[in-house]
Amino acid sequence: MKKENSMIQALSFLSVQLEDSETELINAIAPGTFPDYDRPRKYNNPRIMMETDEPRYKPGVVKQVVKQTGRLAEYLSVTPLQATIFVAGFAKTIERGDFDKHEISRFFNINHMEFLMISSNFDELLRRKIFLPDKTSQFSERNDHIVNPIVREAFLNSEKIDMETLEDKELDRYQFVNSISDLIESRKREKVSSYKLFKHVENMEEKNKNLDFVKKVLKINFPVETRTLFYEICDDFITACRRESDVESTLNDIYDKMRRRMEVAKGLKDERNELQRAGLIEVTQGNMFSNASLVLTEKGKHLFLEEDFDLFDGEKERNQSLIYPDKIAEKAMFYDKELAKQLELFKDNLVEGKYSE
Repeated sequence: MKKENSMIQALSFLSVQLEDSETELINAIAPGTFPDYDRPRKYNNPRIMMETDEPRYKPGVVKQVVKQTGRLAEYLSVTPLQATIFVAGFAKTIERGDFDKHEISRFFNINHMEFLMISSNFDELLRRKIFLPDKTSQFSERNDHIVNPIVREAFLNSEKIDMETLEDKELDRYQFVNSISDLIESRKREKVSSYKLFKHVENMEEKNKNLDFVKKVLKINFPVETRTLFYEICDDFITACRRESDVESTLNDIYDKMRRRMEVAKGLKDERNELQRAGLIEVTQGNMFSNASLVLTEKGKHLFLEEDFDLFDGEKERNQSLIYPDKIAEKAMFYDKELAKQLELFKDNLVEGKYSE
């Protein structure tokens, strides 16, 4: 049997042995992790030992735990202690879908002060993307975590893990604005404040501050809410079939307060918005302002698209369902006498002087 084919069996064995093991097996796996002291036994602990009891773990079991943990550590390219914590996280993920640091403590039956001695190893699993923050809610303040789905599926399908696929890849400008757009949609869905949204946008900018597009936008020194609106318009330019953002729905998604939505809408209507004054966006009017749309200007497209500007310029931006005047070939037309007379009258009335009259 291949190594990866037996890893799920190793996990199963280790989860049974390590659960409620206190510090004993962890010290066998990573000697010196915890101080050598006698832990007091609680009266209701099902594994309380009397002096006449046999050792809690037979030497053969301890040896097998150490061996299987070493194999798991090699498989994940982590230390044996980190592999031990991974077992607890994997078991809790299978049991309840997510876990936090307290759940890991309870799994081993160690107290929170003892967990502090191994918490840096938990953090390293997070840094390596083997554990991930639970992003079921983008704005949740709970510190729940999950096993990376790539890692989990590899174990369940008996596949070798390509650890490089877990590493963070640098976002390009399209992925960046799409991530901001996801935040905006989550804000409205989860009914959180615009303040929280803007804080998350600032965090995203900080994480991607080396991206040329982000550098240029930050250099203009717009307020964060103005930058957020610009990112959303940029994402709509890429993803929306009409390459424009509906004013009403966009402002509803970004702002939780009606009064602020109205203030921003009025600023856009009166062409006082910072993005308009910078020449980056313009408003295309509908029958009413609520039906108007926000679009990137040529300057805005250059800022966002950079070297890809030519791919979206000119003909490529035209709606393919329309026939444009410059594409209609001139052709001589012949009509019967009565129709020709009516067309001539119609043409005469379109002359500027007649039309005004």
